[in-house]
Formats: sequence, structure tokens, C-alpha cells
Amino acid sequence: MPECVVCKGYYEAGQRCKRCGSDNSAWEQWKREMEALGTPWAMVHFLAPHFWLPLLIAIWALVFGLLGMFWFWSGVKAYVLWLAIAFTFLGCIFAAQSAYGNRYALREQELLARVQRGWKKSLGPGMQATLAPGVAVALTVILSIVLVESATLWGLMAWLVLEPPSTASIMEVTPLEEGIPGEDLPLEEKVTRALPLMCLIGYVLVPVAFARASSYMLAQEYAGRLNERLPQPIFLREDLLAEVVQREATHAVGRSPGNWTWDHIERNDSGGIRLKALEKTGTRTEESLTGDKVERPVYTTYVIEADPWSRITKVAPEEPEGEK
Repeated sequence: MPECVVCKGYYEAGQRCKRCGSDNSAWEQWKREMEALGTPWAMVHFLAPHFWLPLLIAIWALVFGLLGMFWFWSGVKAYVLWLAIAFTFLGCIFAAQSAYGNRYALREQELLARVQRGWKKSLGPGMQATLAPGVAVALTVILSIVLVESATLWGLMAWLVLEPPSTASIMEVTPLEEGIPGEDLPLEEKVTRALPLMCLIGYVLVPVAFARASSYMLAQEYAGRLNERLPQPIFLREDLLAEVVQREATHAVGRSPGNWTWDHIERNDSGGIRLKALEKTGTRTEESLTGDKVERPVYTTYVIEADPWSRITKVAPEEPEGEK
């Protein structure tokens, strides 16, 4: 059965959702249009607003990496270069494919950020797209500094990544020129000898980060087109959210809708909802100031919590203040 785009409940195709009453005809029409395009052309349609930038970054990374093998990375072992080129090229492709595959989930995350609080609100797809290149550049700088300053790391990387010098070269250079780990080289020489590896680190991290950022921005644009045609999710419609939660909560505990009096409503940090309901559970006799016996109702307060899609996560009597 298809899933409702508003509340994620299941509904019969061509009919309104029985859970929230929403019309999913626009959602069904959109899916038919994407299926008619086919997966390759649907992805091309997804990437088109940025002129297929993630794919262009992947092609640039491939060409740049192949040129680097015969230029400034000539001293790096061949298998390391092939792994770096493959990782960077495939990483860019994967970033685009991942954003396309999760385009509907990314739309939901972006909309959900409007009603969330705390760190979840600030880490939506838009912020992730903004942070990715900065994090990649910062990580490149940090690793480069560690590579320059740490003799142990330089020795390990030189052994694993760099081609060993020829016998003739070893006989011709002095210990200072060899760059033996632990020697006291000037900073300029340390940077010069580590520059190929620093560039290799940046080559692996930065293009993938920019491809990821571009793909997330494309997902945002795709979400904008969806928002123009589809109904809003239930967590953006507080009246509908409360209505569905109230109905399902009473069903969950076997009460009729008229047994509970709804007393309190608030949104939680995750974008869900928290309700309180009063239920009359009996009476108690009290004596008034004049000595008359008065019957007063006794109420139990229930706390109901639900996630942003109106799915019940808790229905329980509220604990008295002294017992919390």
C-alpha cells in the first residue's frame, strides 16, 4: 500500500488517507511523472538546476588526478594514486546519487527543522551543505600541519605512500637532504617535502565535500518544487497533528473521544507534540466551611506524546509532583 505524504500512514491508492484525511493525488501524480522519466533521466532532471555540477566536479577530479600522476605526484606510489583518484571520483558520484536517493527524506528534514528546537534545528540539510566544504578544508589544513610537524607520521607516510629513493640518490644526498624522521629541518623544507602529500589529502577531501554541498543544495531546490505541488506534512499543521494524536491516543487506551478533556498542548524539541488530557475517574466527598457535604469529581491527568508524524510514543498517567 502507498504511504501518505502528509502523515506516513498507509492508504488505498486513489482514495484519501483514512488516518489524516489528506488527498494524495498530487503525490501520486508526481511519482508517476518521475517513473515515466526513468531513473537515469530523473537524476538528470534532479541535477539540471546547477548544470550538473556534482558530475562536473567528478570529471574535473578524474582529469586532475590523472594529470597529477605525471606531474607533482610523480614521487607517490602508483597504487596510492589510483586509490585516491578512484575514491575521489566515486565519492563525488556517490554524493550526487545519495542526495538523489534521499531527496524526499531531505525535504522532510528541511521542513522538520522549522518546528524543531536545539541542535537538531541547526543541522538541517542547508547547514550541512554550508559546512561540508569548510570542514573538508579545515581537515586538510589540520592533517597537513600534523604531517609537517610530526616526524613519526612523516616517516610512516613516506614509507607507505612515497616511492623509495634510488640507490644512486641515497649515495648522493646528505642526511639533511634525506629528510630522516626526527631531524631538525627548516620549516620551509618540511613543507616542501610534504607538499605532494598535502595536495593529495586536499584532492581526496575537498572535491567530495563540494560535490556533497552542491548535491544537498540541489535537494533543497527539488524540495522547493515539491512544496509547491504537495500538501504540507502533518507536523507543520498543528491543528491536524493534534486532532490525529487525540483520536489515536483514545483508541490506544480504549477510551471513547468524549471521556477525555484536553487540557494542554505543546511542541517538543524533536518537532512532535505533547498533550495532556483529563479523565473523570470518580468523586470524593468534602466538607465545606458551613459543614455541608459536597461531592467533587476526581480527575486523572494523562500525558500523551507523539512524534512529528503523529505516531504515539507515550500514553501514561501523569505522576504527582512529589513522585517525579
